[in-house]
Amino acid sequence: MPESKEKYCRNCHYPLPPQSNFCGDCGQKYTTGRVSIRQLLEEFIGNYFNLDSKLLISPLHLLQPGRLTNEYFKGRHQRYIKPLRLFLYATLLHFALIALLTSDMDFKIGDGMIEQGHKVEGQQEVLAVLDSLHQNHRDSFPEQIDPPVLDSITKKLHHKYQQLDSIPVEFSFGNNDSLKTKISTKDLMLLSPDDLTEKYGVKGFWGQLIFKQGIKLIKDGETFWFFLIGKFSWMTFLLMPIFAFLLMLFYIRHKKYYYVEHLIFTFHFHSFVFLFYSALFLLYYYDIITGYWLLLVLPLVFFYLYKAMRKVYQQGRLKTFIKLNGLLFLYFVTFSVIFVLTIVLSAAIF
Repeated sequence: MPESKEKYCRNCHYPLPPQSNFCGDCGQKYTTGRVSIRQLLEEFIGNYFNLDSKLLISPLHLLQPGRLTNEYFKGRHQRYIKPLRLFLYATLLHFALIALLTSDMDFKIGDGMIEQGHKVEGQQEVLAVLDSLHQNHRDSFPEQIDPPVLDSITKKLHHKYQQLDSIPVEFSFGNNDSLKTKISTKDLMLLSPDDLTEKYGVKGFWGQLIFKQGIKLIKDGETFWFFLIGKFSWMTFLLMPIFAFLLMLFYIRHKKYYYVEHLIFTFHFHSFVFLFYSALFLLYYYDIITGYWLLLVLPLVFFYLYKAMRKVYQQGRLKTFIKLNGLLFLYFVTFSVIFVLTIVLSAAIF
């Protein structure tokens, strides 16, 4: 039986016209299954430079407020990184740099407690020597009082030791329910949060939860900080659909765009913000700028948003300015609530 000369896609088996070099169904280039060295290199180089150009062009177009969004709305998708992927790249870079910048941060709460515990041990040894000197003096000269200098030094060291020997802890977990106690420095160093809770008689579910988590934060603040950074990155993903929803409310009469278009605008705007601040973080990391610049450039971000809204939604200056202020106010309130909830929930599950 002669071999069939019918042409079809080797990927999805879609029938192809004899002159076709690409599948009309899946888009794959027609091939017999055999790949030459030249084809392999061409495919690699083509894919590499295609991705490289997207990584270069997309951020550059972000520098012009609203341009990348308008380009996407015109159907020019292939030449740019997809909005969600661009946002993901920008977010990962942003929070990775935050982790880098804070990696050398001195978490003095936990380190200070450990240092204080070592001081207590040393202080106890000194006091033991002084007490021994006092006792020797009393045994040798029972009718004399202790030397004033030695007595003064001993009293000062005892007072200082009492300050170091325990750490005042106060947690509030209700209007009329609070815990005030002093925890031994040595206990804090050696005992687990569960053991401390039992030893110091903390009662009630909420009291025990807050007490244990507070002890964890004191003993391991650095780990909690990086744990919190991870949760902040997830918080940003939660904020994106909320920001897009607020945009939709302010442009409810703008029939040209649906919710997904507002979401694309949101991804592009926040991608710019994260990339912009990532660049500033790098300049700060290499001591090119001071930390004050991170706040001073904030009006530039608001101006960028105003210009982007003007270009994408095509409305007048005054109307856009009013909507910008309303949007920022509602977004700030929403951001503050979610920010606080993220910290509280992170502290509760840490």
